[in-house]
Amino acid sequence: MTGTVTLAATAATAVPAASATAATGEFTAEESAMVLQLARAVAVFPVAFPEYWESGPATGRATSARMDTATNGLPTARAELARAGARRLITAGLPGVTGQRFLDGVAEQTGKQAPPDLVAVVALAVSVICEHFAPDDDWIAAQWCNVVRGAHDLAAQRRRP
Repeated sequence: MTGTVTLAATAATAVPAASATAATGEFTAEESAMVLQLARAVAVFPVAFPEYWESGPATGRATSARMDTATNGLPTARAELARAGARRLITAGLPGVTGQRFLDGVAEQTGKQAPPDLVAVVALAVSVICEHFAPDDDWIAAQWCNVVRGAHDLAAQRRRP
């Protein structure tokens, strides 16, 4: 793995102002944009996400319509956990950030073990780009967080004298 990763598909997204309050379990525009930005990152890092019998590249499946489908029927507590994960990334200053800087920001939020809210938002992002994964399936999300953190740590070790 190289020290630099390019995420050309993770284009900056204009984020409309979030409503002051959102109904319980309802994602604000800013939170939704972060989920989709995260989904585009998951789609290409560490490798292109497989098609899994869906049409087109996974980056093209990171859409609002697919997010609506993924969140439809999501239990309120789980939606709130995923919203908290999105807000964690927003608060970290990651909206519109792309490429390695975005991955580094996610890695910094991951710590030694990914917090439940971060795992929940990654699981939602995975389900947006691949309908074969449930938005409450934490296994692949936790693995992705571990890979992001591992790549970040490896790059940091290589930079040390």
